[in-house]
Amino acid sequence: MGLPARLAVTVAQWELRDPRPLDELAARHLTDADWVYCDWAGYYAARAHAGEVFLYAYRTQLTPSEKADIDALLIRPEQLSEIRFWIGGEWEAVERHTPVPRVSGPLGFRAAGVAEAYELTLYRRAEPPVPSVEPR
Repeated sequence: MGLPARLAVTVAQWELRDPRPLDELAARHLTDADWVYCDWAGYYAARAHAGEVFLYAYRTQLTPSEKADIDALLIRPEQLSEIRFWIGGEWEAVERHTPVPRVSGPLGFRAAGVAEAYELTLYRRAEPPVPSVEPR
């Protein structure tokens, strides 16, 4: 019963779980010069376009140098405060990937609790403000 039900939800959520939109978001904003910290759901998109990619499990092992070199985040918005704690810095949202669930019919009531949508936001490290110099 478990596998057929899981397969039915997968088919019903096929568009919701399509990795192409997330890959396209990464292609628009990441280059091989970027160091990215990402949620597991964004790993393949980040890995395809960024130079270095770090996942959640590595967060406690990041060196100060690695933390300073991370210039992009591909994470769930609710993870931002925790990431600020571990990595530091100020971050600006660049683009949010919000898939729209299209599950209806008999599977609609079950699908929401079975699989999670890949709702991720790409953040860039905020540039420090340039101090203004007033003539004396």
